[in-house]
Amino acid sequence: MTRARVLSLYREIQRTIRKVENPSDRQYLQDWARSDFERYRHETSQDKIKSLLSQGKHQFHALETNILLSAGKK
Repeated sequence: MTRARVLSLYREIQRTIRKVENPSDRQYLQDWARSDFERYRHETSQDKIKSLLSQGKHQFHALETNILLSAGKK
């Protein structure tokens, strides 16, 4: 169940990043997201994973808001 939640968050982040128009910014964000997920790939503590998921969701919502705001400025 936890693995599915992690993968779901990762996919949501990647889909949101695709909305970034600037290719270099988009690539930077994709690399950033991937490195964060890879860093904790072998984490086994359920408490730590839940904490990381919570942090990831907060970061995702901030990223999503910033992308939507920057797209609206045009």
